[in-house]
This record gives sequence, structure tokens and C-alpha cells, in this order.
Amino acid sequence: MHLAYSFGKPVLATRVGDFDEAIEHGKSGMIVDPDNVDVLAKELLDMSKSKSSLKEMGEYARMLNETKYSWQDIARKTKAVNKSK
Repeated sequence: MHLAYSFGKPVLATRVGDFDEAIEHGKSGMIVDPDNVDVLAKELLDMSKSKSSLKEMGEYARMLNETKYSWQDIARKTKAVNKSK
């Protein structure tokens, strides 16, 4: 997911692991329930039909990668946690 974000690509994934927390549905990609092939297929087809929507989600995903998930942000948050101890 983070690699896709770094290339400005939206993600289509199922709600497993931490995807549900990291993918903002409709903003940085789409997330569906696992074991629901019909919904997964529908989202994939819908995403492939809307190039402008894919571009917008990809730009938002890249922004997340450069801000919320950047090493600078991780370092800042780590420093804040360590400072509060």
C-alpha cells in the first residue's frame, strides 16, 4: 500500500490487517470486506471506468505518503512519544 501511495496510485484492498486504518475509502483507494468477491469485482470495474477519480485518489495517496506516512512525520511522532516519558 505504501509503495503504491509513493507512486501516486490508489489502492483496492480488503479489510485485513491494517488496511482498514490506512486506506481512506473513496479518497486514497477503496476497501471492501474480505470474502465478498462480487463487491471486490464491482469496485475494480468502477475504479477502472473513472480515470479522473483514479487520478484524484492517486494524488491524495501521494500526499498522504509525503505527509502522514513520511519518515519525517514518523520521526516527529516518535520524538514526541519519547519526550513525554
